[in-house]
Amino acid sequence: MLDFFGGNRAFYDFLCQYNLQDEPLKDKYNSYPVWFYGRRLNAKVSGATFDETEPRDDWRDTALYTVGKAKEGLYQAGQKISGAGHSLAEKLKNFFTFHSSTSPPVDIQSK
Repeated sequence: MLDFFGGNRAFYDFLCQYNLQDEPLKDKYNSYPVWFYGRRLNAKVSGATFDETEPRDDWRDTALYTVGKAKEGLYQAGQKISGAGHSLAEKLKNFFTFHSSTSPPVDIQSK
């Protein structure tokens, strides 16, 4: 039945289109184009409509660019959070230093 929908040759040709034919199995089968191919084949076999756009030939470049931008954004966010945490730690240190020197000690046992 799968030959009716393309078979191994069609899948191999698809892999070649995205230069995935020689990739290790894990990389090949975890790639976006293969995920797309499986979804499209499933739709064909089940008779469902499938209107998703086929991945671009430069999908790796697009994915790497997107991952790079995401990493850059996460790094910048981490720097801001780290800076805010340092600032908060300094404020708390100053607060407790000030209040411990101006307030009488609290006797916890008598309360």
